[in-house]
Amino acid sequence: MQQGLRNVSFSDLEIVSILVRYQSLRALARDLKLTISNVSKKISRIEAETGRELIKRSTNGYLLTQEGERLAKVARHLLAESEALFSESHSAEFSPKKWITIGSRGFLNALLAPILIKLCEQQKKEMRFRFIDFSPEEIVVAAFRSSLDIAFTLEECFLGERWQSVRIGQTRRILLARADHPLAMSQDISQLVEFQVLRSAYWDGNNVVSSGDLLPGLKKHWGHEVQTAATAIPILQNSDCVAFLPRLAVARALESGSVVEIFPGAASSPVMPVYLHVNMETIQQNLYRKILSAAEKTVEQFG
Repeated sequence: MQQGLRNVSFSDLEIVSILVRYQSLRALARDLKLTISNVSKKISRIEAETGRELIKRSTNGYLLTQEGERLAKVARHLLAESEALFSESHSAEFSPKKWITIGSRGFLNALLAPILIKLCEQQKKEMRFRFIDFSPEEIVVAAFRSSLDIAFTLEECFLGERWQSVRIGQTRRILLARADHPLAMSQDISQLVEFQVLRSAYWDGNNVVSSGDLLPGLKKHWGHEVQTAATAIPILQNSDCVAFLPRLAVARALESGSVVEIFPGAASSPVMPVYLHVNMETIQQNLYRKILSAAEKTVEQFG
């Protein structure tokens, strides 16, 4: 193997294999849930590693070169071979139990795990779930590497030809505070600017906490920074901070009364669709239908 090719990953191969489906980096980046700059850099790096020009760029998009077409075929072949090998190594002959790997944001895993475990028990099969917390970008990469069987996302995304995706419901961000917060019974939303708001610990906004579309000037009143709802909830319970979180992320806390929604409907937030993605090469249709039904009911109940 050439030295440079050792640095070409499975996710690189997946990108090369699907270049032919697109005419612009914008469309490719959108489906991969990456920035255009990030995708462009990845392609440039792959070109440098392989010593081949994959695409001809222009202001209108890009065209696949002959070298690019040839490498795309090679990439598809290598991915198919690796998937076949992966399937063999995970067959019943090699493993006494069926492991199903589920990737999602932490709060979706926490919400859906009890439902799926009950479903597993009802199946009366020797089956185990492996719940992994992933960012949106990590889910795409894990799917391309055949490291996932099921994924839940808050956005539509392309995970490969072998994946089936379906919208199972929706959720919105809501304003939250502790049960005895001064704003808990207030009707005057202008008072909101007097309190600090939990903010995202990451600038890219890919975590659960968001400023959303709140009142003008509210962003000047940032409080503590957090990444997950699991961290946000105890902070809300022990401070005067408020937060703007997806209802699904705090469903259990709302149910227990440890936090409450304030000014219901006053802070407009765009609908966030919830998607179920299933690798149809590793999940049987019967199990897929049961998971789909259970997930839809859960999102409808708590979303």
